[in-house]
Amino acid sequence: MSGSKVEHTGQGSNHRIKASESAVMFHGSSASKTLFRYVPITLYSKSKSLRAYALVDEGAECTLIGRALADELELDGPATQLCLKWTGDITKNEPESMSVAVSISAPEHNAIQYALKNVRTIANLDLPEQSIGPQLLKSRKHLSTLPILPFNNVKAQLMGRVSVSSHPLRSKEDERSMQIMEATTTWQTGLLWRFDRMHLPDSYQMAVRRLKCLEAKMSKDPPLKEFMMNTMHDYKQKGYIHRLKDITNPNKKKTRLVWDAAAKVSGMSLNDCLLKGPDTLASLMGVLIRFRERPFADMFHQVKVRLEDQPAQKFLWRDGDSSRFPESFVVQVMTFDASCSPALANYVKNRNAERFVAEHPDAVKAICKNTFVDDWLQSVDTGAVVIQIAETVKMIHASGGFEMRRWTSNSKQVIQALEDDCEELDKRISAQDEAQEKVLGLWWLPGQDLLTFVVTPNLLAKASKERPTKRRVLSVIMSIFDPLGLLGFFNIRAKIILQNIWRSNIGWEYDLTNEDEADWQHWLDLVSNLNAVRIPRCMKWESRT
Repeated sequence: MSGSKVEHTGQGSNHRIKASESAVMFHGSSASKTLFRYVPITLYSKSKSLRAYALVDEGAECTLIGRALADELELDGPATQLCLKWTGDITKNEPESMSVAVSISAPEHNAIQYALKNVRTIANLDLPEQSIGPQLLKSRKHLSTLPILPFNNVKAQLMGRVSVSSHPLRSKEDERSMQIMEATTTWQTGLLWRFDRMHLPDSYQMAVRRLKCLEAKMSKDPPLKEFMMNTMHDYKQKGYIHRLKDITNPNKKKTRLVWDAAAKVSGMSLNDCLLKGPDTLASLMGVLIRFRERPFADMFHQVKVRLEDQPAQKFLWRDGDSSRFPESFVVQVMTFDASCSPALANYVKNRNAERFVAEHPDAVKAICKNTFVDDWLQSVDTGAVVIQIAETVKMIHASGGFEMRRWTSNSKQVIQALEDDCEELDKRISAQDEAQEKVLGLWWLPGQDLLTFVVTPNLLAKASKERPTKRRVLSVIMSIFDPLGLLGFFNIRAKIILQNIWRSNIGWEYDLTNEDEADWQHWLDLVSNLNAVRIPRCMKWESRT
């Protein structure tokens, strides 16, 4: 029962017990094509344990168990009336539904047990019978890499939001990535190779061509040359890169890439040889929502790669002097373009923080739950609390070699307490009232503590000057980033226009119909007004003094 919500009272109450509408209906019919998420489990009561199958539904707000299974486990609890309502006004009444407590675990021996409370008994769940064989698992690509064991003619006897493991279900690639990270991460980490032995083609000639191309651009663009020279000098000083004595490796031909892990040599790139790693990032929407919960808000190349993996990150450089022979350098830290870098950076950041969970649980929770990539967002009730948490977070990151900088807050006192750079402090204090900070794609006015949107003049000019085509319409719509749906009232009109364009069956580069073009132009005329939108960041205004 997807997304169900059950409310109940004791017998003799005057108001009706009701569950919200369900996205999945079971009316006793079998499902021949749909595969439901059946997982093997072990259930425990005070006196016995039984193996069974559960239908997992993360959206459910209640858990249901078949009455026969509850009786077999000798479960007992208070009986109250329960009314379940499905779509189509189909209802099912359970006049004697017990509220019971049971423990659950994965079927493996000595698996961790979890307590399930307020589980409601149902006389007959009537869930469809299902079988999954080896051939079916192989034929479904999305299932072939998951650790699913075959089963035959199974009916689930428990349904709802069930946790049977302390770890999320991962693919074989993600499991390998986790093994590498756990084995290689100390004060450095290893790249996430797809296989233990990788044979990479020699990319020296490709690197020379790319170096010459970059030098040609630098000769025509002095600011680019200055940036590259300063950046490379800075990287040398910080130890991010170092020059190698020999250009080639006499033992192995390692890929040498010029800041592009997707560059291919003989049809192979470094990213082709690397695993992406598990997605362990905190939810973007969750981070942003928590950033809006409290009145006081604040926001925030250091992971070294182990020596044996560094040769895969070689590149050529000669300080812009094309008369010199290219020198071979190696990047000793993670590069942003490697496909495994986000997973590695997040793993190292969290692992460093977890060392302090006993002494500073709130700060560790702030790091693990409220950091997205390299931005830390936090909101609390008072300025003193945010300073205390931020100082602890800063200390924890510093212990792992991570420097926190560019502090921003809606409180000048917080900025003064946290910013060490006097010049940067003066700049931020003086400009706070007019400051406009980008926060994970949104724009924040910390001085006024408001969220806003920025539509650049270049986008408007390009959208207005170029003839509107289906491709151009889609490009403009996708350029308006709204992760929290705050502009839903406005963007929905653009999506309706795009739907109409799609129904006209024109190609990507064809002109719109007169009617669609008129609707599109009217919507474009209103886009510039988004720059005037102001939305309170904090959603708890009544708590402010």
